[in-house]
Formats: sequence, C-alpha cells, structure tokens
Amino acid sequence: MMFNLGSPVVWIDSKDPSGGRSFIGSYILGPRNRPFFVEQNGLIHMLGVRFRHGGLSPFIHMPMSILINEVVQTDQVLGHEIHELTSKLCERNTGAANINLIQNFLAKKIRNEVDTRQAFQLISLVKHSESLPLNTISKKTGVHYKKLERIFSQYTGYNPKNFTRVIRFYRALQQMQAKPFHLLA
Repeated sequence: MMFNLGSPVVWIDSKDPSGGRSFIGSYILGPRNRPFFVEQNGLIHMLGVRFRHGGLSPFIHMPMSILINEVVQTDQVLGHEIHELTSKLCERNTGAANINLIQNFLAKKIRNEVDTRQAFQLISLVKHSESLPLNTISKKTGVHYKKLERIFSQYTGYNPKNFTRVIRFYRALQQMQAKPFHLLA
C-alpha cells in the first residue's frame, strides 16, 4: 500500500510498456509475478506499507487473486475512509506520527476470523517447508489440496505451487545479497 503525497507516479507493467497508469494519493500494488517499472518526476514524498504474504487479506473483502499484477486506488479495496487518512498524512511531517495514523486506520479495518488464523498457519507451513511436495503438506495438515488452493488464492493471490516458486525466488535473492559477488578476470 503506497501513499504518494508528492508528484504523480506512473506504474508501467512490463507486459504492456506503452500503457502506464498514473497515481497520486493512496494505491495498492497487488501481488506480482512479472516486473513493473515506475516513473516519477518532481517532488518525491511517499510512504509505504509492505504486507507479508497474506497480510493484506484480513483488511479487505476480496480475494487477493483479483489483485495479481494490479495497481488500484486504495478506496476500491479499503473504502472511502482512506481519503481522510491520506489527507492527515499530508498534514503530518514526522514518520512516527504517520506510522501511528496508518496503524490506527488498519487496526479499525482488521477482520478477526478463525479462517484467517488457519490460513496464516498454512502459509507459514508452506513457506518453511518449500521442499516438501504439496501432496505431503495436504496430508500432513488434513487440508484437501483443492481447499489449500482456495485458501492460497484468497490470502496470497497465488496457488500453492506458484507461492512456493515466489518463496524460492525471494530466498535466492537473499542468498545473492548475503554473499559477496566476484567477477572473474
């Protein structure tokens, strides 16, 4: 979730480089499985909230799969109250005050569901057991594979197999960043 309090930002999908969309105010970047590029000229003043896998889902009333590779105005997902929050963020000058405003807004929006707890447990299990076949995870948890697919689509936007690929990609990036890179001469 981004709060652009400066000049407009243009998000460009690598699939359609000629069709960038301009955003100001608050917007949400859904889960992505391809690169996006950003262009911004002028005043850069942005705040962002990065949710862990499945973390946005308890605040919204739609499956994350709808947001795959999408950039949408936040009010389409969180309602019109977001405009008041964005206005307040423009008035504040300190990071701590802005963080408090965002946390308080999200605290009022969260849905407390038993299903959410189960979904987070499954996401965590798959995340930390990426080498286990999904059939094994399904047997281990007692959750049928089709239900596992529905839960992952609802909470992460990905099916379990693609989610595992995303996790592997992030781990590879972390390992590359942790190890020094040497060019052979």
